[in-house]
Amino acid sequence: ELRPSLQMGRLAAQTREQQPQLKSTLLMSPRLERSQADMTLDV
Repeated sequence: ELRPSLQMGRLAAQTREQQPQLKSTLLMSPRLERSQADMTLDV
């Protein structure tokens, strides 16, 4: 059952790569501050 964990690892790596871009996008839109807080709590 290594496949699901490998896919999760790949997904996590992609998310980490895009994190700075996602943060700047969220900071540009004040209405998304709530979503940013919710996402931070979910992770």
